[in-house]
Amino acid sequence: IQKWIADLSSLQLNRILDLLFICVSGFEYKGKQSSDKVSTQALKKSRDAKARLEEALLRGEGARGEMVKRSRQLAGNDRLPGSNENLRWRKEQTKWRQANETQDKTKAEIDQE
Repeated sequence: IQKWIADLSSLQLNRILDLLFICVSGFEYKGKQSSDKVSTQALKKSRDAKARLEEALLRGEGARGEMVKRSRQLAGNDRLPGSNENLRWRKEQTKWRQANETQDKTKAEIDQE
């Protein structure tokens, strides 16, 4: 390597040194970011993500959107007991029939016609 460098002209040697300087500067340590700056950025990102998620759920007209809307309404009402009685399905209050009973009735109705 020494012989090869000794054979180079000063212009070529300067170009090689400039190239090495550029390559090494890309890997230099630039210092640690302050923890306040990092935590503020992370908090902002999490808030943005939460807001986008809530917006996406509220735009949805499915069960998830309904659930989020109800939970927000209940949070405003301080979740009074008895205010959410209609939100759940109560098996004992629902009239229940087996599926084959309805099929038998339709067959009987067809026979009567």
